[in-house]
Amino acid sequence: MKKILVSLGLAVMILAGAVLPGFSGGEVYAADSICDDENLKATADGRALLKAAGCGDFGTDKPTAVPIALNIINVVLSFVGLIAVGVIIYGGILYVTSTGDSAKIHKAKNCILYGVVGLVVAIMAFAIVAFINTSVLKKS
Repeated sequence: MKKILVSLGLAVMILAGAVLPGFSGGEVYAADSICDDENLKATADGRALLKAAGCGDFGTDKPTAVPIALNIINVVLSFVGLIAVGVIIYGGILYVTSTGDSAKIHKAKNCILYGVVGLVVAIMAFAIVAFINTSVLKKS
């Protein structure tokens, strides 16, 4: 019983860490964007700084579907992770309430196994998307 409660507690902590940051949009700014600073665009050093910050060609950037697609993928993966943790919790409840019935125990163990596999797949998919976003697309 203690192992199950510890497992459920860990699953809730993982869920909170994985899903809650996704609701904030992923980016937090304390001030206005540096890319909109006209004073930096006026000097060569400022343009070099803006280029290093990834601001692009100073106003000639055209919006692309990539940021929108990445946000959609992150939200979908957050929900997949949430569902996987829910399945794990459901399997734990089935296991606790099985009262020794071998069929219920087998069903509960399969439910937990499939939930863990789903959670691992969601985490790996999130890691692949993050890798593509940072390494291939050169975005942060």
